[in-house]
Amino acid sequence: VKPCVDVDLLSTGQRAAEHSRLRAVRTLYEASQVIFSARDRDGVAERVVRVAKSTMNADTTSLMLPDDHGRLYIAHSIGLPKGMTIEESSQSGERISGRVARERAPLVLHDADGRSSIVHPLLSANRLVGVLNLSRRPGTRPFRQGDLHYVGILAAQIVLEGALAGA
Repeated sequence: VKPCVDVDLLSTGQRAAEHSRLRAVRTLYEASQVIFSARDRDGVAERVVRVAKSTMNADTTSLMLPDDHGRLYIAHSIGLPKGMTIEESSQSGERISGRVARERAPLVLHDADGRSSIVHPLLSANRLVGVLNLSRRPGTRPFRQGDLHYVGILAAQIVLEGALAGA
């Protein structure tokens, strides 16, 4: 409404930011309900990937789990090449996902082609239970540091509910 007063503009901006945060939290809550709504543990990896992809508006999503020897393998993915083998996923695990697993710290990455990614460890009492990988293709809104907060909440919900036990 004209004339615009700085206080009114600031208040409107703060309300819009709060509304955006509340919408994101509601989306995360609804996502966790989808993951944990099934009584059985079959298909948990698929549900985690599907919900993470949808919630974070990613183009490619994968969940890597450690095998009996501690090597990462792709438990489920959406958007990765169909022919990707366990050996290839293990090699990937020795790269960025492996680094995130070792350092126990998430990363936001941007490549020269405009692709952006978040690689987030899933930890339970500092024990690695998985690595969640999300990517957006060039030409879409890139992931930002602030997106780590929302992926972190989703990761904590996954681990807190013990969703990956036996996945």
